[in-house]
Order: sequence, then structure tokens, then C-alpha cells
Amino acid sequence: MNTRTLKTTPIKTNILGIGVSRTKYKDCTDLIIQSAQLRQSCTVAAVNVHSITSGYLDPDGHGYQLNQFTLVAPDGQPVRWALNLLRNHDEEILPERVRGPELMLNICEQAAAKEISIFLYGSTEAVLETLQKNLQEKFPSLIIA
Repeated sequence: MNTRTLKTTPIKTNILGIGVSRTKYKDCTDLIIQSAQLRQSCTVAAVNVHSITSGYLDPDGHGYQLNQFTLVAPDGQPVRWALNLLRNHDEEILPERVRGPELMLNICEQAAAKEISIFLYGSTEAVLETLQKNLQEKFPSLIIA
């Protein structure tokens, strides 16, 4: 059994009933990579205003699901603005949002460097094949399961 503990997850701020993580790219990437190394689950959602609104309008469905994620990254600029407006006086201002596609590239870069295998899921076979080709061109040592 692995006795190492996972890095602390970022504090979440309630935005219309959805806990959004006060986080940056490096913090997200580090937590996800460390989770993979420890073989621990780390669920991640990159949310924008539409995601927050959907969760607010469906608190027992979509809202409940979002609130179960380990990380709920502020993908949308208005979500980042809300986090900054709702911050406590001792919390730093988030300088940028955490866009899902850029976060994925950060994760792939670190996974390649640390020889951690990734798995691509979703969309269509053609899209996944193109994504795999592009990722392996960008990160030649990336292992894709």
C-alpha cells in the first residue's frame, strides 16, 4: 500500500452553489501528476459560466456532480473574476484563468517528462487519432495508452 499522501487540494469558493477551486496551472498540474504517481483518483472539471449556470439550475444533478470533483478549475474569465471578488483578504488574486486545453498540454508535458502514461477518451475515433498524433509530435516521449 502506498503511504505517501497527496498534495493538498486547493480551497474552493462557492459560486452559485458550485465549489470552484482557487488554483493556477502549476497547482493543478502538480496535483494531477502527483495523483497519477500515487495511483490515486483526481477528478478535474474546467468550468466556465455555462457550467456554473447549469450546476445552479440543476443542483441535484449537474451541480452535485461538479461538487464531487477534486479540482474545479476556473476556465472562464468571469469565473476567475468571481473568485477574485469573493476572495478572503488573505487569499491571493488569481492572475489568470485555467483553460482546459492549456491545462491538458501542461499535464501532457509533465507526464512525458515523468514517463506517466495518459489515456485519451471521448469525441470520435478520428478526433482522438488526430489529437494523439498532435500530442506525440509536440511531446515525443509522451506515452499514450
